[in-house]
Order: sequence, then C-alpha cells, then structure tokens
Amino acid sequence: MLRRFDSIGRLRRAALAVAWGMACAAALDASATPPPAKEWEVEIAPYGWLALLHGAIDTPRGEEQFTLDAHEVLKSFDLGAFAAVKARWRRFVFLTDFAWAKLSADDEIGDTQVRYDLTQKLGWYEALGGYRVYERPGGLFGTPSPTEEKTFAVDLLAGLTYTWLKTELGLSREPILNPVPPQDREIRVKADWVAPYLAARLQNDFTSRLRHETLLGLGGFGAGDAPNLAWQVTSLFSYAISEHWFLTAGYRALGARDENLHLTLHGPIVGGAFRFGGGG
Repeated sequence: MLRRFDSIGRLRRAALAVAWGMACAAALDASATPPPAKEWEVEIAPYGWLALLHGAIDTPRGEEQFTLDAHEVLKSFDLGAFAAVKARWRRFVFLTDFAWAKLSADDEIGDTQVRYDLTQKLGWYEALGGYRVYERPGGLFGTPSPTEEKTFAVDLLAGLTYTWLKTELGLSREPILNPVPPQDREIRVKADWVAPYLAARLQNDFTSRLRHETLLGLGGFGAGDAPNLAWQVTSLFSYAISEHWFLTAGYRALGARDENLHLTLHGPIVGGAFRFGGGG
C-alpha cells in the first residue's frame, strides 16, 4: 500500500512538472508576441515654424535676391497659423497640413548700398492620402515586446497642395559714386496654384514615448500655374508627456523652383500634439 501511495505521488509530481513546463512555454510564446496595434489613430498637432527665407526673382534688369535670417524673421513676423492633422485606419493613412504667415520689413534688409522693403505672404495647404506599404513590429532597431507598442512603418501618399504667394519687394540702391543717381524700384509677384503631390513618410517608434517621422514630398510638375518643381523635407520628433499629449520638435524645408521664381523656406518646428486611437 505504501508503494501505491509512492507511485501516486510520483505521478502527481510528474503531472505538475509537465503543467509547469507547458505554462512556462506559453509564457515564453506570449512574451514574444507584441500587443495588437491600434486599428485607428488620429493626431492633431498645432505648431510654430520659424521659417527662414531665401528667394530670387528674375526681372528684365536681372536677378534680384533676398534673404531673411532668424533675427530678421522674428523682427518682421506679423501673423501666422500652423497645424497638421494625421490619421490612420488600419493601413490607410491620411495627412493634412496648413501653414500661413505674413512677414514685412521696411528698409531693414540689405547693406549700406542696397536696402529692401519686403512684404511676404505665404499660404500653403496639403491634403494627402495613401497606404502603409511596410510595417515592422518592435521598431527599426528593436524587437517585439509584450509591454510596448513600437512600430517602424513606410507610407506612400499622393494628393494635392494649394499654395498662395504674394511678394512685394521695394529696392533702394545708394551708389558709391555721387554722379550716379540713386535707384528705387518696386517688384510685385502674386501667384496661387493647385498642384499634384507625391510623398513618402517614414515613421519609427524608438520607445513607447519617443517617435520620429520624416516626410519627403515632390509636387508641382508644371501643372496649370504650378511651378516646375515644389519639394518638402519635414523631420519631427514627438515625445509623450502623458497617454495622449505629446511635445514635438524638428525641422522643415519647403521650396519652389520655376522659370522666374526661386523660393526656399526652412527652419525649426516646435509644437504639441494630441493623439488618440483604438480598436486594437
């Protein structure tokens, strides 16, 4: 009878060992599986953009160039509004971005011989939609984790941009030689256009709090009144300070190239974002 109890005890211990092994294996499998990604996500992101300006206008008398550095932009900045809305549903992605600014400087740009009075107004809006063509759980440099939802993704997008531009440039030239009279000219350029736009967006979660994304865009293509080429490079970091609120910082460059107008705006971006989603 003692032998029977001893055999039953060994069977129980063996059964417990098997159950413990199966539980450990299940735990290992679970640890290798990341949490399900959100089915949809929306981000609303107002921001500020310190856009430095360099441009050139071709005139009958030759090319006239003008530049606004950071100090001049801050002095001449009048008004501005900037915001972006980003959305994703499964692998379908959407992006809108709006920027409008007015800069003006009276006899504050140039050197001792040439002075410029510059008024620059710029409105820019993009609306893009596309598809997430690649997705890697765990991020570009990480591995899937059961506690962190990290992803590296590549999105391809297409859509339209609307650009409204008005430049008023007053030129005052004070020659060194007295017999040469001073020269005053005023140049006005006003244009707006709707153009097709192609873009690629790379997005990577370094941690559950730190995300980086870069948007590369090309457009214009001479469609209608659009320039021959419009381009964009925007690179942003976002850091979560709570579940839904983020701080953002990065750099943006926008450019347009045409037969008689060359314009480049570039500078740092600082803002915030509210991000929410669900359905995972």
